[in-house]
Amino acid sequence: MNATSLDGFIARLNGDSDWAADDEVFEAELKKHDCIIIGRKTFEQYKDDIYPVTGVTNFVLVGDARKFTDEVTDAVQFLSGSPAEVLMAIADAGFISVLLGGGSETNARFAKAGLIDEVILDVHPLLLGEGKPLLGTYHGELHIQDTETHQYNTFTQIRAKIKT
Repeated sequence: MNATSLDGFIARLNGDSDWAADDEVFEAELKKHDCIIIGRKTFEQYKDDIYPVTGVTNFVLVGDARKFTDEVTDAVQFLSGSPAEVLMAIADAGFISVLLGGGSETNARFAKAGLIDEVILDVHPLLLGEGKPLLGTYHGELHIQDTETHQYNTFTQIRAKIKT
């Protein structure tokens, strides 16, 4: 689940997404899942602001999880490996429903691996012109089916299943 601008950016080039106004919707969606996966940069940028999200386990993707053993808590776990290995480790730990929360390159890794089954975008009425794209450096296509939209006061949410 990501907040995006109309031109497909999830943040400005410096990682700032202060324009996103979907906190309550994000928290409500997250309650439907056992855990969230986020990249290290996203976690560090929003640590103590958004992350760790309470009530779910926060899995943070890092290059070498052994370097983060001092930071592991019940709410925050650090994982390394390919997206498939990460999902296997999460499943082995008993988690069933996973929300991919970004950032840009984390989204790209899962898209490249073909491991995104649904996209939830909170599209805000803003054109950034440049920034961090939703799918980072991924330049493939994800084919959509079964799209739903919901209009909120300050953004439109689009939910779409990915064709497999």
